[in-house]
Amino acid sequence: MKHRAFDVQLLSAGFTGGHKPEAVELRAPTIRGQVRWWFRALGADREQEAAVFGGVHGQSLASAVKMRVSTNGVSQTQRMILPHKKGAPGRGHPRNAVLEGTRFQISMLERPLLSKADGNAFEMAEISLETWLCLGAMGFRSNRGAGSVWPEDGPETEDELRQTLFSLRERALRLGFWSGDSRLGQAKIDLLDKGFASAEEARAICTDTILHPSGALGFVQGRDRQASPLKVKIIPLSGADFPFRIMRVGFTHNELSPTKGIELLNAAGKALGGPGVNLL
Repeated sequence: MKHRAFDVQLLSAGFTGGHKPEAVELRAPTIRGQVRWWFRALGADREQEAAVFGGVHGQSLASAVKMRVSTNGVSQTQRMILPHKKGAPGRGHPRNAVLEGTRFQISMLERPLLSKADGNAFEMAEISLETWLCLGAMGFRSNRGAGSVWPEDGPETEDELRQTLFSLRERALRLGFWSGDSRLGQAKIDLLDKGFASAEEARAICTDTILHPSGALGFVQGRDRQASPLKVKIIPLSGADFPFRIMRVGFTHNELSPTKGIELLNAAGKALGGPGVNLL
């Protein structure tokens, strides 16, 4: 039976309260949902997703992997949802959050008797979780720098990060994922060419965006919502005076290119739309 533990750090405050924003927590179902999303971005179809993570559509399937989260306690704080508006009275919207710097462990356990993925279920889940750790986040406003996660043994320099992503893609390709026609295969992944002294300083850049009718940066109109095709997260890189950087992952949307959101931000004079360093 395969088992692996991932030691993780929350780099930026996480708004993980769900339907009860006042009671923040770190829960396995929240992480499982994120990992499933990235599995689909890697190119998994509904049948493959159900074979690995379980499903209720059609034939009910139990998950072939179990995830658990363990902590030494979750420290709660208050952070502004929109930190770039912190100086404007009543505009930053304070909300309870898991404190940045919180460490936790994700344990992933294979359930071989339930696997319907040709013996590769554990590796598929493993690659999906590692992809999320490198490129994703968790909780409310996770597309704009909040809840940025990072593996404790993760890459520490640009070159190491580039090599980690390359190796991860090679592993995924061997299993038939992250191909050129997958969402992630068509995405643009880069680093904003600027460092920041703190995660909160970086998050203020991440939340300072614009509205655009194209949907290239997402939208909310009544009950209609569309998540932004441009996802940004905060990462740590050592050996720099400003150790926090912003990673941008731009996905295609309808007929729009994966760089459309960055181009619009740049045209509007937003720092998040500044020049970047290509990673993959």
